[in-house]
Amino acid sequence: MAGRQITSTSYPNLYIRVKVRGYKAEDVAIVDTGFTGHLAIPQSIFNGNLGLPDSRVYIEIANGDKVSAPVYFGIVELVGLASIPSAIIVLGNNYLLGRSVIDHFKITFDHGKRIVVEI
Repeated sequence: MAGRQITSTSYPNLYIRVKVRGYKAEDVAIVDTGFTGHLAIPQSIFNGNLGLPDSRVYIEIANGDKVSAPVYFGIVELVGLASIPSAIIVLGNNYLLGRSVIDHFKITFDHGKRIVVEI
């Protein structure tokens, strides 16, 4: 029996939904195989509206610096496929979808033109 799949031609992005406390959003996230976390959300999104974070972590960013970032527990959904309970960090300027979510799926990066995700 073949599993379900989605295909994104907006390479290297996948369409996601995120839910954290009262916050809900739909957007594209860059699939970042070098990011071991679940999801990073741009700092401009929250503006402190969610109250105190559930936790804080120190993260080593691409240039080697270590920065502190707030963490909120929520849900990340790959639209049309599945939802994953996630630790969502607030850091940077883009939505970044990391290995802790994408490792739940079979993902094919097809020649820089599309991403195919299967359960």
